[in-house]
Amino acid sequence: MSRDATYLTEKYGGRKGEEEVWHPCLEAFFRSHKPTMPVYGITLDPAGERRFRIRGSRSTFTFDGNLAHEPFGGGLAALIESATGEKVTLHPEWVGGGDDDTGFKPDFVHTSAGEISFIEVKPFDHSSFSGSQIAGEANSRLVQRLRRMGIQSEYIIAMPIAAMRGKDGQLLRLQDELGERFGFLFFEDMFIEMASRGFTFERITERWDDYADKPAEYLV
Repeated sequence: MSRDATYLTEKYGGRKGEEEVWHPCLEAFFRSHKPTMPVYGITLDPAGERRFRIRGSRSTFTFDGNLAHEPFGGGLAALIESATGEKVTLHPEWVGGGDDDTGFKPDFVHTSAGEISFIEVKPFDHSSFSGSQIAGEANSRLVQRLRRMGIQSEYIIAMPIAAMRGKDGQLLRLQDELGERFGFLFFEDMFIEMASRGFTFERITERWDDYADKPAEYLV
């Protein structure tokens, strides 16, 4: 019987589980198989419980471009400039600060056809969500700033469908700020793709599709 992805991600949690297991696992899969997966938005039902629905436009995401892992320092600005051909650091909208020129520390940056997607990975129910990641802070501001510069960008959170409980209000505020430029990729969909493509990762021995259930109560 299939269960949601938190039953697997939490097995490989611990202090460094995200950086030592899930970041390299996802990076290897995205690079080698270039999957296409649905993108979801969040809403609340009348009882205040979280529900997810397929994003209205741009309903899928394909890893068909260049993928960078944690491009800190001047690397983030250089990556954006290389992908878009725009000298963003010379633009009046670009505001320096922090150790990556924007205060933004994405887990992954995907660039394709001049579009920039910033991806934060949140594998666990207890995954932190604060600082630059929340509404009104650096992540959201960078997406808005790039759009004012004429550069298409978005902010994606990759997580199991049951993770990050208790943070729905913060997630809704981000969606209010960014609209269709904010969304979710679910580990359950990744695990389905991993199983169908025969993807393996040496640290994980379980069957991917045993942890790929998206419970109906979470979906609209």
